[in-house]
Amino acid sequence: MLISNFYLSILAYFIGAYLKKFTQQIKLPSIKQLLGVSFLIYLLDLLSITILSFAGISFGHAAHFVTDNLAILLGISVFCIFLQLNIPPIKIINLTASTVFASYLITEQPLVRSMLWSKIVNAARFQNSFLLPIYGIVIVALIFVVCSLIDLCRQQIFGFIFTLFHRTPK
Repeated sequence: MLISNFYLSILAYFIGAYLKKFTQQIKLPSIKQLLGVSFLIYLLDLLSITILSFAGISFGHAAHFVTDNLAILLGISVFCIFLQLNIPPIKIINLTASTVFASYLITEQPLVRSMLWSKIVNAARFQNSFLLPIYGIVIVALIFVVCSLIDLCRQQIFGFIFTLFHRTPK
């Protein structure tokens, strides 16, 4: 792989930060156009996987082939949609959003990743079952909640340590 997932995630954060900072100066497409682009990217993703599977490439390898660039484009498109929605600040959303990157880092840490997906989740046992989509949604939600709780605890611990070392003398 020429570009690692880490660099792609850093690239995505830089693009998101740029779009967020310069939203007023950039003429974004309309929400309808962005929804159309998102749908087309998703269809291209599915079409690529299907064509590669007909070419004899397994689903796992075909899915990894299209996840990088198309996922970045789809993420940018969806991010631009949310930029235009003007959602007012909601405390629970902001709290949850503060844990998303940490959740990603926890699940992508090499030791955790192999153990989590191979031994704990082991979705292969549901591969040909109608329960796979339900299992996938439940597992992803559960992993996110657990990782978010871990990060919230980390935030509290670091906040406590920060206040200990940065007290103003009386």
